[in-house]
Amino acid sequence: MQEVTPVVREVASETNTWANVIRIDVDAQRDLAAQFGIRGIPTCIVLKDGEEIDRFHGAPKSVLISKLQAAR
Repeated sequence: MQEVTPVVREVASETNTWANVIRIDVDAQRDLAAQFGIRGIPTCIVLKDGEEIDRFHGAPKSVLISKLQAAR
């Protein structure tokens, strides 16, 4: 999971004026991982107004940003 951390930080920095990007440690936050049904890592979940609108497993930075833009 450590290898995705820099990408998550970059995406968070580049989208910080219009999206909230967070990373959770599924080992430390097992209840939250279970709540969202995370079975594998990295899992990316896009929420809009509290509703899940997209879910995918790993992606390059450009895809992450594109999916966030599509959710705007």
